[in-house]
Amino acid sequence: PMEDKVNALEKDLEETKAAQDKVIAEAVAAAEREAAQPFQRDIVFGIGSIKITKSEMAKVTEIADYMKQNPAAVVLITGYADNATGTEKVNMHKSELRANAVAKALKEEGIAESRIKVDFKGASVQPYGTPAENRVAICIVQK
Repeated sequence: PMEDKVNALEKDLEETKAAQDKVIAEAVAAAEREAAQPFQRDIVFGIGSIKITKSEMAKVTEIADYMKQNPAAVVLITGYADNATGTEKVNMHKSELRANAVAKALKEEGIAESRIKVDFKGASVQPYGTPAENRVAICIVQK
């Protein structure tokens, strides 16, 4: 009788440990998948514009919040322009101004300049399929 209770408790304990191990393994796997995924937001601009709209500013705030939660994270902001408008020189300048506008907004959100890297491609690279999508600053945060 007492031995049966001890055996039953030992069996319950083994099953509980196995269940805990499974939950921990799933949590670790999920964390590793998340860590492998960079956090990306695309800040889209109007035609000919370097101004961040209110709706796009919400994405900048998301980036800043994420970076505050991940103090080692660094963001790479790459500005682009569409190849349907403007000269090569105008587009290069516009893509630089767009990337710098996002960098400035992140600094205003409290992100240190040392954690912000800026690049710009003009219209020489078109990351997306339509001109509207290519008027963008792509922000990729790496932990």
